[in-house]
Amino acid sequence: MGYIKKSNEDKEQNKLFLFLVRKNGIIIWMHTI
Repeated sequence: MGYIKKSNEDKEQNKLFLFLVRKNGIIIWMHTI
């Protein structure tokens, strides 16, 4: 049970991480134009 919960927490963190990377990537991309 604890393992599944940990896995779900990791997925949520990955989603947040990817969201921030995407957001920052767009900002960096806009600055390079």
